[in-house]
Amino acid sequence: GEPGTPTLAEAVLMAFFPFGVMAGMVLGWWKELWGGLLAVGSLGIFYVLIMVQRGPIPLGPYFAIFSMPGFLFLASGIASRRHHDH
Repeated sequence: GEPGTPTLAEAVLMAFFPFGVMAGMVLGWWKELWGGLLAVGSLGIFYVLIMVQRGPIPLGPYFAIFSMPGFLFLASGIASRRHHDH
């Protein structure tokens, strides 16, 4: 391929991070629980795919920090569900 063009494996990784995480954050503005699940799930799948393809996951907090709003949407969605159930 052309220089700078991602490989298929890299494109799949990019589908989950950053695109899946960002889609989850956008969805989280309307549907907190679903958006949080999408963002956190995309990050989790990204980490699993990295481990399968390349070995150890990237060290450092940057992927998690970028994904933090997804964790907050998830926590808020869970808390909101619990509040409505009582």
